[in-house]
Amino acid sequence: MYSSVKAIILDFDGTIFRVFTEAYDISTTTQAINELLEKYGIEFSPESDIFESFYAVTFSANDEKTKEKFLQQVDNLVTTAEIEALSTGILTEGFDIFLKEAEKHRKV
Repeated sequence: MYSSVKAIILDFDGTIFRVFTEAYDISTTTQAINELLEKYGIEFSPESDIFESFYAVTFSANDEKTKEKFLQQVDNLVTTAEIEALSTGILTEGFDIFLKEAEKHRKV
């Protein structure tokens, strides 16, 4: 089926593909992360970007084991949201040009 595929580019930070657009309701994920932060006693503004929760934990967690456990739980929530949001995401303007240029310089 994919015999001609030579590479797959994964990008979830918005450089190539904007995953979280207005078309995706991220409120469930935001609520789950805020509840998790509250459970761990970490102060975090519900209006903040959910990705900032990683930084909040890094600077607020009392010990490494707690920090690692929390970060894994947040990562799972965000990964699930990213996968769900793929169907509503959009390619970043100019990415098609990037692909054409990359093809010109491809070494096989």
